[in-house]
Amino acid sequence: MSYRVHEHPHHHARRTVENITTPMRVWTTNGTTADIAFPCYYQEIVKPIPAVHHDIHWHHHVGWPVYNHPDHICQMMYTPNMCGHKGGCKSCRHYLDARTIFPIHLLSDEEGPYENLRVVFWTPTGKVDGISTNAWIDEWQDWVVRVQFETSIMDAIEHPMHYRFTVFGDSPARNEIRHTDDGDEIVRVWPARTDAVGLGELVVLPSGYDIED
Repeated sequence: MSYRVHEHPHHHARRTVENITTPMRVWTTNGTTADIAFPCYYQEIVKPIPAVHHDIHWHHHVGWPVYNHPDHICQMMYTPNMCGHKGGCKSCRHYLDARTIFPIHLLSDEEGPYENLRVVFWTPTGKVDGISTNAWIDEWQDWVVRVQFETSIMDAIEHPMHYRFTVFGDSPARNEIRHTDDGDEIVRVWPARTDAVGLGELVVLPSGYDIED
């Protein structure tokens, strides 16, 4: 007696490109200075691994890894490095490999420094009374963007206040020159751009503060 095996449904190709910043939340106390840091990294795309024909049912029938082990199951199913679930299996625990991420040097000429870093609140003016901000690139670790919040808010003496903000980085236009094997120069023009370095919500907890004269 034969068994009918239903054809596996074909999924549509995923062609979604995301260029967003992960939102976060910053907690601080009214009347204090809060310092936060945004490390900037990129992940290396490694060379693809060639596909290998793998018949699990045949391996279970004749034995794995050789024919004279009929009771051995196919061990490739349980090898973490060869998971066939494409990231959807929770038991495989696909964590980000720290060996494949590298810092983005924001002060180097190749990757383009930011000429201006600014904090914009989600208000009509982009500012909030009682909050002063400062943003800059760390001088020793140029892949870290540091942001400072100083809060002195009258409304945050008895109740917490919530403010949404975005940290923008403005990079000017630049030219990149490369030389070919024939000795010719190829000029690539990178236009000016604005990046969202950080995105989050500032929560100011109630507290008194000193009023400057």
